[in-house]
Amino acid sequence: MPHGPPSSIVIVGAGPAGVLLANILLERGLAVTLIERQQDFAREFRGEVLMPSGVDAIGAAGLSAVLEETPTSRPSSLELYYRTRKAARIDFEDVGEAGPVMISQELVLEALIERCERHPGFRFLRGCAVTHLIDDSGRVEGVVTAQGERIEASLVIGADGRGSIVRRRAGLQLEESAEPIDVVWFKCPYPESLAKRGEPAIVSFGGGHLHLAYRAAGGQMQMASIIPKGGFGDIKKQGLDVWFDEIRHGLSAEIGDHALAHRDRISNPFVLSVVCHMLPKWSVPGVLLLGDAAHPMSPVGGQGINIALRDVIVAANHLVPALQQSGTAGQLDAACERIATLRIPEVQKIQGYQRVPPRILFRQTWWSEALIRGFLKLAGSGLPRRGGGHLPAPARIMLRGDGDIALEV
Repeated sequence: MPHGPPSSIVIVGAGPAGVLLANILLERGLAVTLIERQQDFAREFRGEVLMPSGVDAIGAAGLSAVLEETPTSRPSSLELYYRTRKAARIDFEDVGEAGPVMISQELVLEALIERCERHPGFRFLRGCAVTHLIDDSGRVEGVVTAQGERIEASLVIGADGRGSIVRRRAGLQLEESAEPIDVVWFKCPYPESLAKRGEPAIVSFGGGHLHLAYRAAGGQMQMASIIPKGGFGDIKKQGLDVWFDEIRHGLSAEIGDHALAHRDRISNPFVLSVVCHMLPKWSVPGVLLLGDAAHPMSPVGGQGINIALRDVIVAANHLVPALQQSGTAGQLDAACERIATLRIPEVQKIQGYQRVPPRILFRQTWWSEALIRGFLKLAGSGLPRRGGGHLPAPARIMLRGDGDIALEV
């Protein structure tokens, strides 16, 4: 089989984590081969919510300009609807936060890759699948592609998502945690009535329903409907029209009526099977996993991209010195182990927060109703103003992460 040129780093997966890490390593004079299975990034679904924690990670890498050059949408507030009636409005400015930024992941990834291509040490294999790891010596020393090319590397990084081929070939197993929900995503035209009041993000819940709506970077309204695990099969049997009539009763009247009026312009619903797992070990000699490859995240709270980007900043802090100083294989492996040790506590904490809302909202009991009403009372009148540092810990951590992370290399 043909042999490719040696590379300091092979990154498998050109999602946000893989592309951000490639940029950081290239800027520091390291050679990177980035491998992406897809020909382009126009997939049916990609997470597109950047929390302030994710925005800060991109800024730490010196790439804030990418968010200025590509389309974004920035909601001014979060409106909460309980049993179709407006129960609270949280203005991000009032609680001292910038709020989330909705991006076009496809355009952001292409912009970040364009920056990678300015470096002579960069090689991008688009539409190329990895099939095996090179481990002839008992340590992984590169990858083999579906075309039979062997690409040698000091380290292979698996940033290839929840179905990671790198994870499987490295023999690493997830600790699975069954989640009771799936999410159906779809888009429709954006209502002008929301545009006139600052394009708020909308959350509607109660009576066993949970829905999310916000303006996507492309200008449409992105909607999500939470359903019981495996329930999409029943939806297809009864027909999408019947299902949509049902979920409309869980939406605010404004959103429900608008969506009904534009029923013929709703995109084909896409179901995302919700998983929330943790890999107890993120590395083996010669391999490191990051992002969803190491810890698939629930979509609750829009954390997937943001946690992956924070993984990258910590990873760069430990990998760059070892690679620049031509450290031994043992030193590089020790750096990989430190990265997981530092990142696992935050990921575990946020995954714990993610599991709570569905388990409360889908249990129609007296105690779940009491918890919901107590939360709405706090959200409607009790949140401190002009002081994001005083937000309840779960809300603050979902927005900002569990502590500051800085790029130190």
